[in-house]
Amino acid sequence: METGNNPLKELTGNLKLVLYLDSTKFSYSIFNTDNNCFEIVEEKNLNYNNNINEEIQSIINANQHLNKKYPTTLLAIDLGPSTLIPEVLFEEKYIEKYIDLTSNKNQDNTCYYSKQQFTDCYSISSVNHELMDLLKNYFQKIKIKPFSSIFIDYAINLNKKTKELYVQINAYNFHMTLVNNKQLEFYNKFEFRNTNDFVYYFMNCINNLDFETEKNAINITSELNPDHILIETIKKYITIKFINRPTHFLYKDSIIKNRSYQNHNLFSQLICE
Repeated sequence: METGNNPLKELTGNLKLVLYLDSTKFSYSIFNTDNNCFEIVEEKNLNYNNNINEEIQSIINANQHLNKKYPTTLLAIDLGPSTLIPEVLFEEKYIEKYIDLTSNKNQDNTCYYSKQQFTDCYSISSVNHELMDLLKNYFQKIKIKPFSSIFIDYAINLNKKTKELYVQINAYNFHMTLVNNKQLEFYNKFEFRNTNDFVYYFMNCINNLDFETEKNAINITSELNPDHILIETIKKYITIKFINRPTHFLYKDSIIKNRSYQNHNLFSQLICE
């Protein structure tokens, strides 16, 4: 459901702050629990070559909405690798070792994890410890999850009890999840430097999964424009279907004007909270 009008009112205990962070952007939304409505969505670009901690601190200090206090703040971080561990094997004291199984943890990073909502696994990732301290200091009642955790749960939630492939396409990486009958069958994140790399990783992964692109469209979310070279190029090889924003929330006019496949990195956090 979508609706519009009315400026953001004075902040109350009925509002949630929803944040998303990756290497190129820091975005946020304010969600009103009284009327089940997303009031605002805003995005701030980050310079990949700058000190991300200083940039985020500057953005927060200059932003009237981020300077307020909220009873609940949600944050999804898409920085660095992550891994999944089955619930029966998970022990908190081993989280650093779990990360080391798939990548070498940076000594400046601290590990964090979250329990999946719709599958019996834990998602584990790491982030610069100074950045983590900064975020926890500014947003004291904050729930932090790896974006991989959110994306996997969101795909399972969206799945219609058939075999479906879900992909979040970003400027320098993409997340791919295969769900079959509400069961997670595959997840991975791929980094790339150019369009050729993107196509190679994308199509090679689909082929290895034996996903029948001739019969099935691939579900896409992204912050990129529909004429972006990555979107235009992959459409030459497969049929894609942009995912619409969740219908059980309301959205203010300024958000409805955005493309419906965008901002799922924020909207999904309410579903997978």
